[in-house]
Amino acid sequence: MAAPKAVTFDNFGTLIDWEGEIQKEFSKILAKHGIVGVDVKALQRHWENRQFDYIQEKYRPYKEILKNTLPMAFNDFGYPFTEEDCIEFSESMGRWQPFADTKQALLELKKYTKIVLITNTDDAIIEESVKQIGVEFDEIITAEQAGAYKPSHKGFHLALERLGLDKSEVLWEI
Repeated sequence: MAAPKAVTFDNFGTLIDWEGEIQKEFSKILAKHGIVGVDVKALQRHWENRQFDYIQEKYRPYKEILKNTLPMAFNDFGYPFTEEDCIEFSESMGRWQPFADTKQALLELKKYTKIVLITNTDDAIIEESVKQIGVEFDEIITAEQAGAYKPSHKGFHLALERLGLDKSEVLWEI
């Protein structure tokens, strides 16, 4: 295979510390209600499964998904929360931090090929997130733009269209 003309990345979990940041947010909410010593990793994983099922139902803005799925997971575990907690969680995603090596690795890769985000989130969230990363991407495809969440292929097809490339010319990170 020739060197790829573009490399795609998912943002959350690949470039941004998705699990760690969710666990921090959940710990903060629980502590606010006097609950400590909880296995937030188990809660985060459970929430992740709930939100994945929820995004498959139909397209909804991702802030709405965050706001609506926190109660599902917290109720499943019997943990208290408020409407304000749900709103704060839904507003936090764009501020989640990248992994320590993300910026430097992307800058190095960008010397050789185009870098593209294909992400299961909204334009406003990804705009904030890209500021956290500190790298300019050649293209950004969101679920909002595609009108669907992965595993739908709509975002991938949109990326090919915008880049003007054949799928064989792209290294896909899903």
